[in-house]
Amino acid sequence: MCSAVAMSAPTYAAAVMSSTLARLVREEDVEQQPPRLVDGALFDLAHARLVLGHVRDRERALRNIVHAVRLGGWVLIEDVDFLWTELGEQPLYPEDRMTPYFHVWSEVVRLMRERGYAVHFGRRLAGVLRSAGLELVAGEAVMTIGDASLQRAMRLTIERFATELVAMGRLSEDALHACLCVMDEPDLLFTGSPMFSVWGRRREHS
Repeated sequence: MCSAVAMSAPTYAAAVMSSTLARLVREEDVEQQPPRLVDGALFDLAHARLVLGHVRDRERALRNIVHAVRLGGWVLIEDVDFLWTELGEQPLYPEDRMTPYFHVWSEVVRLMRERGYAVHFGRRLAGVLRSAGLELVAGEAVMTIGDASLQRAMRLTIERFATELVAMGRLSEDALHACLCVMDEPDLLFTGSPMFSVWGRRREHS
């Protein structure tokens, strides 16, 4: 039998905790202390997806995750990297849709960074896991193209933050409207930011 713990961002955790699956889920604050099984035992596997980019002390949170895993157990961390903002463009088709979208998205990413979100944490994961003492560190980075569910999720993210940017005077209502119209197009080919998935094993002897 494999004992595993999966950790997600607070908004997802709240949704799960309110569902019929609540009896199978225990909410943990990995920034404060390592998760534990009910009897205090350690896990064989710990998986955190889109978690560490949101917490203030990412290194401490990762140490807590590692300490929740038995010696010889595995840790899998997944986080996104908004690298398109550094390149100044993001692949969309039709290509003329990129400008109205990217103008707004760049402002959203800037606000997220100001709020403490690590917008480029994905690319650092391998080094962070190695620094945490894990061995056999490896991983992959994947970008999805034409994923309707990702497109909807991105629209919700933009709407959440861009509405605040409009109120702050950093974005015009016309610019936001143009961006949301692009995200509503059913034939849009949207290329997402890369999701880094990196894993490593806790050494048998620490």
